[in-house]
Amino acid sequence: MKKILLLIMIVSTSFAFSQTKTASVTGNWSNNATWGGEDPPMAMHDVIINSNITVVIDAEALCNSITSGSGSVIYVNNPLTIAGGANSSLGSSSTTFVNNTLKFQAGNLENSGDLNVSKGSQVIFSDTNSQITNNGEIQL
Repeated sequence: MKKILLLIMIVSTSFAFSQTKTASVTGNWSNNATWGGEDPPMAMHDVIINSNITVVIDAEALCNSITSGSGSVIYVNNPLTIAGGANSSLGSSSTTFVNNTLKFQAGNLENSGDLNVSKGSQVIFSDTNSQITNNGEIQL
């Protein structure tokens, strides 16, 4: 009985923590190769886009948080939802093009790069406690 309880505790604890997915090659969000041969990120994943990597959101996407490295480029061509309470950071010299909807359900955004929101596109913050720190440029 103790072994069963210990197993349940270990399994339930492992799902409580988010996991990290790292884009180390340029590609589409939905392409496994972008994520080192693994499945694309889901709601529980903290996403890291390495420096000088371009990622295109080519299908509706979801993650816990997103952090982009220097020189990286993100094209939000389909809806992207940042679902978790973790903070997201768009790194210095990185560029994010919002050509659809970028939605933050919780957490804060720190922008140190260029955040470009095209006509007819949206950046939505669902949580009234979310904050934006801007040390870069936001272009609407």
